[in-house]
Amino acid sequence: KREITSESHNIILKSEPVGLLVDGIGDVVNASEADIKAPPANIGKIESEFIQAVVKQDNELLVVLSAKRILDYRNGQNGR
Repeated sequence: KREITSESHNIILKSEPVGLLVDGIGDVVNASEADIKAPPANIGKIESEFIQAVVKQDNELLVVLSAKRILDYRNGQNGR
């Protein structure tokens, strides 16, 4: 069990009726729909299961995780 600190945040998801307690938030990034792309084909099967999209900004490739897939997996609803 992790300790809740002043860096901890509760994130409320708009798409799911759930909140997530995270250890901290690094950056918040605004991206236009034109910047959001499908994940690259060269990522592994397990990793691609949780990646919803990628965003290219400047010289960085940011990964957009699928909260629904992660929560479904965590709750044993991953279809395996």
